[in-house]
Amino acid sequence: MRHPYSFRGGAPKDEMMMTKTTDATNDPHGLETWTWHNGLNTYAGDDLEQALFQSGLYQDDIKDLRSPGGLQRALNKPNHSLLKTLERVSVIKGYNLVWTPDNLRKAIQTMNADDLGSGHPARGKRVGSEVDVLAGNEFRQMLQDIASDAAIQFEYNVNFQWYPIDSQRVLLYARQFGAAEAYSDALARRHFTKGLPSGSRNTVLDATKEVGLDVDLVEEMLNGEDFKQQVLQSYHDTIAKHRIHSIPNFTFNGPKTNGGKFRPNGVHSGEVTISGSGSVGQFLSVFEHIRDEQLET
Repeated sequence: MRHPYSFRGGAPKDEMMMTKTTDATNDPHGLETWTWHNGLNTYAGDDLEQALFQSGLYQDDIKDLRSPGGLQRALNKPNHSLLKTLERVSVIKGYNLVWTPDNLRKAIQTMNADDLGSGHPARGKRVGSEVDVLAGNEFRQMLQDIASDAAIQFEYNVNFQWYPIDSQRVLLYARQFGAAEAYSDALARRHFTKGLPSGSRNTVLDATKEVGLDVDLVEEMLNGEDFKQQVLQSYHDTIAKHRIHSIPNFTFNGPKTNGGKFRPNGVHSGEVTISGSGSVGQFLSVFEHIRDEQLET
């Protein structure tokens, strides 16, 4: 039998001939795909919803806002409390556009009809409300402002899978041969620099080819059940066991902690966790907290 892994220098000659595709692996679990653009709209809408709820808005009002036409309905029948809350939250969150009624009306008029018309699936939900689209625009602008400092231009129309099971099964497979890191790098370059969907089997197999894994053996593995249960169990453990509901997830330890929740006896030992993309102020407060603990010892 051929050894499934052998190092080979350089990238395959036909790598630059690969064309952008939006196909997705036919997943037996029925896991959907979405573009980063639509997914970010939903993520930003969820983030805004949480802020509005914490500001005192009723859940029914928020639910209506996030339905198609909800923001226009609010502007047509002004609920001064609701609109004032939107404006206040937009300032707190550092949006580029202050969400005054006049600004919101202008933004709706220039909104992309494709974002509103079809209710694209993303992150297990349907996208299509004005609020989600506007919040997504704000997130994209803030991300691009940060990326510009590093001369990075994001592409948001890349397809992505809800749970990229095959790509992660291959990661576990590659680990057996010391190729996990090389495979991860090859897959990431295809997704983030070439616009190829990382959940697509074609993309996964091409990444394995670059790093020297035997493509036929990898495909044979994917056609079976190897590593599938391990990947699905990891999804369950991430939420149910480790309580991670958003990424990235940072765990900070100081002189009074014992390594964090991923280490033995580390759960609830005083470590500080930031879930999601924290603000500068959040991270600063964590570092100051650890510094103060150090001074106390």
